[in-house]
Amino acid sequence: MAAMQPKIAGTWNLNSAFLDAPPLDIFWLASSTVTAVDQPGQGSYKAGCVFLESFCQYRHSLGLPASVLSICPIEDVGFVAENAFAKRNTIAQGNYMLGEREFPECVEASLLGQWLHQQSQFEGGQGDMWQSKGHIIMHGSTVQLRSSPR
Repeated sequence: MAAMQPKIAGTWNLNSAFLDAPPLDIFWLASSTVTAVDQPGQGSYKAGCVFLESFCQYRHSLGLPASVLSICPIEDVGFVAENAFAKRNTIAQGNYMLGEREFPECVEASLLGQWLHQQSQFEGGQGDMWQSKGHIIMHGSTVQLRSSPR
């Protein structure tokens, strides 16, 4: 619960706090690539991140904005950059890392995905409720729009 509860409670509380407020332009969530790649020992953390990704789709089902970025390890800063053992394990497992300068580009891409989703709804498009156009996964030297079924 220690790894999941802050993500679940925090996201739900933010969502609830803004339901009666003027409409938000963005509702951005930060997840992790552990939902797309295996990371031994990270099951509870992964479950919390899957909740965030699912919550993005939930907000879309209500016609509300949402986007989520699954963040990979950042090569220049953070835990993996500062921990040689973690960095070796990340590389040995074949997981990707990006540099600090790519992170803002990935955030921008996730917000653009959210905007495109909102535009298609505004223009009368129904879309597939099992497809999350507001979910971006950071990997390699690019970002990927996640559109596979959940």
